[in-house]
Amino acid sequence: EPLRTCPVHGVGLVTVSDEKRPARFHDFAQLVQPALNELARFSNQASRRSPSRLEGYLSDRMTGKEHPTLRLLGALPFYAAATTCEQLGAVAIHGIDVQVETFNDDDWYQAGAAGFEIAEAGEPGVRDLLVRIQANTIAKNGGDWGLRSLFGRLYKWLWEQLGDPAYVPVQEIFRQYVIETFPFGPGDLILGREVAARRLHSVRSASKEFGAHRKRLRKLLHAAGHISAEQLALTDDRILFNADAAQNLLSLISEEMPLQQVGQYLNIPRHIDRQLFTAGFIRPFIVGGLEKSIMHAFA
Repeated sequence: EPLRTCPVHGVGLVTVSDEKRPARFHDFAQLVQPALNELARFSNQASRRSPSRLEGYLSDRMTGKEHPTLRLLGALPFYAAATTCEQLGAVAIHGIDVQVETFNDDDWYQAGAAGFEIAEAGEPGVRDLLVRIQANTIAKNGGDWGLRSLFGRLYKWLWEQLGDPAYVPVQEIFRQYVIETFPFGPGDLILGREVAARRLHSVRSASKEFGAHRKRLRKLLHAAGHISAEQLALTDDRILFNADAAQNLLSLISEEMPLQQVGQYLNIPRHIDRQLFTAGFIRPFIVGGLEKSIMHAFA
């Protein structure tokens, strides 16, 4: 099916019968006979084109020719390699809301050709497409960070293939990309598999996990250098930072207290806690002050 172009005559193949009765599926002579008097019309309908690089690659596979540099496609069965290229290309050309159900052979030809350009680069090519999709979708709708909303048709297709192990290499590229660029952690599912370890936190996810107030958490993370001043303009779910690098700080923030509470915790008078702080015997893990618009944070 993914071979849609005649390499001898340089034309797209044309359907001359769509017989549905099983008894005649393989009776080539009967299926073609009614079309013999209309060959000129069918010829005029045919698209003039050369086989795409995907079609050339698939033809090579059928004849046993190997392409050792195409590791991703080579790891997929024939049908999965073809479908992966077509689906990647459809989204790359038409966007995440593409309705592939309306595609004709020319549409699939173009999608396969575009997808092969992506897949021949292997994982970097697929990840580059994911980066572009993510950036374009966020620029358009901004609000929803759900994977189905962000990746549309591509996510839907990957989800539909969960029962077929042939597509695991492509699904794993998607899973790793999401883990590395979204605040997903243990307990979250990506394409049916649980995340083993968190790479990124958002202010929202860290606040939920460590019980810290989001506004206070923003200020402390910024003061500690884990988020930039530019990020402060983003919503809590869009402010991302390295989970491992901030782990110790987050653990301290979960039990932080102001200086007044430190005195109560140590059972010392207020004027004494101030003296101990000024002398450096009581030290905050985040130094605040009026110029920083943030209170000192003590463990």
